[in-house]
Amino acid sequence: MRALVDRAWRAMLLMLLVLAPQLGATQQAVPGTPPGPAPAPPVTAPPVTAPPATPPKIVTPLSRIAAPPSTSWQHAGSDIPADPQWRTGTLANGLRYAVRRNARPTGNVAIRVRLDVGALMEADQEQGWAHFVEHMVFRGTPTLGDGEAVKVWQRMGARFGADTNAFTSRNSTLYQLDLPKSDAASVATATGILADMLANASIDAKLVEIERKVVLAERAARSTPLSEKFKIATNTLFIPGLLSARRDIIGTPETLAAASADRLRAFQRRWYRPERAVVIIVGDAEPSDLIAAIETSFGRWQGDGPKPTEPDYGTLASPPTPALSVVDPLAPSAATISWIRPFVYKPDTLKTALPQVMRTIALAILNRRLSTETQATGPINQANASYGSRRHDTEALTIAIMPKPGAFSAALDRTFAIVNGLRDAPPAQAEIDQELANLKLSVDRAIIARPDTSSAGLATLFANDVDRGSVSASPEVVSVIFGKIRPVVTPALIQTTIRDLLAPDPRMLVSAPTAIDGGDASLLAALAHARTTAAAQGQTIRAASLDELKAPGPPGTVASTRPVTAIDAERIMFANGVELDIKQTAIEKNAVTVLVQIGHGALNRDADARLLDWSSGALISMGIGPFSADELARVTSGRQIGFNLQMFRGSLDLNTQTNRRDLADSLRLMTALVDHVRYAESSLERFKAGFDSGYATIFSQPGSVLSAYGESYLTNGDKRFAGIPDPNEVRALSNDAFRAYWNARMAEGPIKIVVVGDYDRTALIAAVAASFGALPPRPDVPPTAAQIDVRPSPPTRQPITLYHRGAADQAIFLRNWPTTGLFADIAESRALTIAASILQTQLTENFREQQGGSYAPSVGSNQSDVLPRYGMFRASAQLLAEKIPAFEKALAEAIAALAANGPPADDLERTRSTILSSIAREKTTDNRIWVSVLARDLDDPRVLSSFLSRETGYAAVTAEQVQAVVRKYLKPRGAIDIRVLPEASKPAR
Repeated sequence: MRALVDRAWRAMLLMLLVLAPQLGATQQAVPGTPPGPAPAPPVTAPPVTAPPATPPKIVTPLSRIAAPPSTSWQHAGSDIPADPQWRTGTLANGLRYAVRRNARPTGNVAIRVRLDVGALMEADQEQGWAHFVEHMVFRGTPTLGDGEAVKVWQRMGARFGADTNAFTSRNSTLYQLDLPKSDAASVATATGILADMLANASIDAKLVEIERKVVLAERAARSTPLSEKFKIATNTLFIPGLLSARRDIIGTPETLAAASADRLRAFQRRWYRPERAVVIIVGDAEPSDLIAAIETSFGRWQGDGPKPTEPDYGTLASPPTPALSVVDPLAPSAATISWIRPFVYKPDTLKTALPQVMRTIALAILNRRLSTETQATGPINQANASYGSRRHDTEALTIAIMPKPGAFSAALDRTFAIVNGLRDAPPAQAEIDQELANLKLSVDRAIIARPDTSSAGLATLFANDVDRGSVSASPEVVSVIFGKIRPVVTPALIQTTIRDLLAPDPRMLVSAPTAIDGGDASLLAALAHARTTAAAQGQTIRAASLDELKAPGPPGTVASTRPVTAIDAERIMFANGVELDIKQTAIEKNAVTVLVQIGHGALNRDADARLLDWSSGALISMGIGPFSADELARVTSGRQIGFNLQMFRGSLDLNTQTNRRDLADSLRLMTALVDHVRYAESSLERFKAGFDSGYATIFSQPGSVLSAYGESYLTNGDKRFAGIPDPNEVRALSNDAFRAYWNARMAEGPIKIVVVGDYDRTALIAAVAASFGALPPRPDVPPTAAQIDVRPSPPTRQPITLYHRGAADQAIFLRNWPTTGLFADIAESRALTIAASILQTQLTENFREQQGGSYAPSVGSNQSDVLPRYGMFRASAQLLAEKIPAFEKALAEAIAALAANGPPADDLERTRSTILSSIAREKTTDNRIWVSVLARDLDDPRVLSSFLSRETGYAAVTAEQVQAVVRKYLKPRGAIDIRVLPEASKPAR
């Protein structure tokens, strides 16, 4: 369970909207995935000020959209028709429900119960109690013992944490269960348990004392000293006067200490009432049967006492000052500017759909212009705009910027120049057309994907709509509404929308690692000056076309084809050595997943090689081939042509999800990256400046320190896996060295393409032949046996100690036992996986649930499929530093019991059930599982053999096998221990 502090901060619109993601370590080649109109001729945004535009009235007879409006409780006050696939109703006790049949995946149901109670329903002295009660609901009822609900669901195949969870926000609490069974008895059992938990939670005094420690551990893990500073500044500056400024979802140490069993029980009885609940069930069952299960399980639930009074949510006030700073050695150099107004609830209607679309278009254009600015040599390193609205809170346009070193005032001025440019002059029609094309793609994709959407996805979307007070319209209705809106979107209307968004006075929060010259007074002066900055001139839009992508040579030819009968796939080899592995599936209509693996990654380098793979984040931020990043966004608008770039141990990976129409151009664009990397000094400098600005934040909490540096201690000194580079190494990287390194990487090694999904085989092969197949043959130096003979580090007598600069009482303890590669003994590997799952459950039930020692102890077995002798079995926890010995003791006792007696029969059965249900589910719901198989070395017979035998193999794992691997690998004094402690505990030199 976890508190979602800002779950509703981003606006969720009526339709699926596509905004430009930021480039990062995992890069996306096209800032907006979404074909658009034919390339426009060069045009400059008009430098004239348009008069305010009056939004047109959209007259759309409902008979031309769909059936007449439903009487669904969710659509009260809306003229948008309800999705007829949902069946909704209200029980006599006031509980509302929504059910829907969906067979993705078959034999599964997804259950959500949303309660209208969150942090805003708490009194001052009750902060954190809604979240505390969420925890206690899982701790038993008069008829159900502590933790028994989770055990029952695990026996049915549901995974705790992944399938069984709960979340608390400011406005609501959501319980979720994804059950891999859909028969009437299983659904009745699941809903009956949920109803019992919500209506009759025991909230036992002894268990409250234990769970208080868990909640405090969760609070400590999430609330770092730096995040607390930001929270205080944000509440003061952005939401003064509102109740939300005085509420902490996870509570304070004082309010959590005051939460007795009686008080928590009273809070639960006051707010957990049927008329405040919505039950949502989606799955492979008749809707009438699902409704019957709800009626039987929840129909007898009655509220206790009079209905509670809704809280006073407050009134947004002016802040003491419009500019504040957070100064901390771990803070990045950044600024956030927000134009904020009170939230006003308006039901989703045909009338409100128009301004929603206008905001989305305006925001996308603003983001494009900010992106263009960051690619120049100006003062802004990174920038992004967002629009958010939160019920009982605020609506806000927010721009976050990261200035280049020493250029804060100039970056602020330039940001306002861009904003003022959109305020003073309407955008070009070509800019609007680009974003409308992106929206159209999103709307069309929603219709195509509708039959293939998972039950869990549908249930969660409906719950989110309830949370926002939105309606759940069908994709077809959304498409019709968008079609009515699209023709009336004009430059003048977008300008009016921008002006409306900018109507409130801006408020600015600045963070810096060192004291700001002149303090907050200088920030006020900088903000005042920036607001008067002259508007940036209209941007020239170059006529660009994907026709500019030139093939690297004549189309390649197929050298051989070979069926992979066991998984109904095919291997195709081209004459230039490119390998194409393909599998057609019906998991999602018109959806194609593509993975391109380039080279051998770090594997064909020697152990003492210091690589520059960490710099891959700078590869495509300036564009690809003939296109700048801006031009790339324009020529691919309305198309699924973007791709992500990631560096892994064994290859440089390009991956994307596209469709039949755009598959060929996606492959052409990927080929252009390999054939012609677009280098620019400014791109590398942006990357280096961003690394520099964010580096210190690594040390703000123990988890990020472990992620950055932990692995380097586990690979026996192999410099290829040394983790995050030293900042001085990053600063010293020259553009010439960067260019030489990546030119060499792109020119050598094998290329393997994996394509899975709904494609046309003939067209696919032709597309690969014209792209990657047209490349010249590539030199290849495969890894030597010595280069892939990476062994785990030997056990250590003393723990390795790293230090963080976050909360002074927080630590992470990680114990690593060396094992071996995945294929050394596949039965043994499966036994290790089951042993890890059992230990995870036991530590959760004992160290967490009985001792309150940690919020989330973790155990896992990780064995490499490319390094034949490398594997690690790991157990870890973030906890109070003083509790490390207690965790070591609990872990040692659990391992000793497994080694002496083997796993208890129920623990083994629950673990096997969850693993088997996951295997069965993923094969029919996720193309990625097939991609992961085809991406491996298919010349190794163990790859397919291990995949095909997963279900029978895991089902056959015995208690004796689990006991044997625990005895073999998890030996006392046979591990590498890593501790991340507070820096204050570091011994003085």
